[in-house]
Amino acid sequence: MDLINIDKIKNIKRTKSSITFNDTLHDYSFSLSKSTLNKRFLTEDTLSEFPVAILKNPLQDLKKCLKDSDLAFSSKSNITQTIYLPLYGKNFTVFDKSGLNQWNAKGRKRDFSEVYIPIPIAIHKRYPNFFPARDEQFNLKLPSGNMMLSKVCQDGNKALMSYSNKELGRWILRDVLKLNEGELLSYQRLDFLQNSFSTNLKSTVKIN
Repeated sequence: MDLINIDKIKNIKRTKSSITFNDTLHDYSFSLSKSTLNKRFLTEDTLSEFPVAILKNPLQDLKKCLKDSDLAFSSKSNITQTIYLPLYGKNFTVFDKSGLNQWNAKGRKRDFSEVYIPIPIAIHKRYPNFFPARDEQFNLKLPSGNMMLSKVCQDGNKALMSYSNKELGRWILRDVLKLNEGELLSYQRLDFLQNSFSTNLKSTVKIN
């Protein structure tokens, strides 16, 4: 593994999403959205080669392995209904003064952790009985197993908030998204985390 020869960097090319360059030895590409540096590896001279058999039906083979190992394999689930709340709006927009940036709204002085998760009207139309009535408290179970006292509020029941308005913000802005106080959330930040964890960044809520 060679270190990048900074003094020999050349052929720098920039696009909206990346910066490519080389240092006479290797080619590199830096992803602006992921903040990730990639290096091209050439495999012309391989140390060893061997064939790999591809399973025709991997799911059936996996099921057989689980059965032979006396492990439970069931399609049953205790979850009766699941919804996903988007953390951004139309055209991949995270609004500067609402939602997860509610703390930045004008008017009264707000805590840096004051946020709410928007609930699209389409959710209420498709699942009218999923959430409790407006301002009715319920327990929101976090991935850590902790419970957060929460409520649905605002006109049209469009906002999911914690009863202590700072608690939800501390969890999602500080613990999950790793934002500093006063740092606006952007779609680029969500996109970076989505690619980092290879998952869609969405908020799953379990209500007890």
